[in-house]
Amino acid sequence: METKLLNVINDCKEYLDGEAMDEVMHFYNHGEYEMALEGFLIEMIKIKKYPKKYQISDVINLCYYYKIDRESVFDSEIWDKVSSWKEGYCNK
Repeated sequence: METKLLNVINDCKEYLDGEAMDEVMHFYNHGEYEMALEGFLIEMIKIKKYPKKYQISDVINLCYYYKIDRESVFDSEIWDKVSSWKEGYCNK
């Protein structure tokens, strides 16, 4: 799953500013994959962008795998935000 997470992050580099990407990659490079994913999601939700090469189910499966649906580090409402973001993804 770590490789899939990295692929999703890297495929969205164009959307994230340098600081946000550095922060996400810091967590990824230190094995804090759930924090990398949550930080990535926060940024993508904020700018209302979606990974082009992936279906929403790929992203949601990463969320389940890293327990974003049950635990958060940065944003206690992240799962609700992901759910709303998912609706926009499906309706694009």
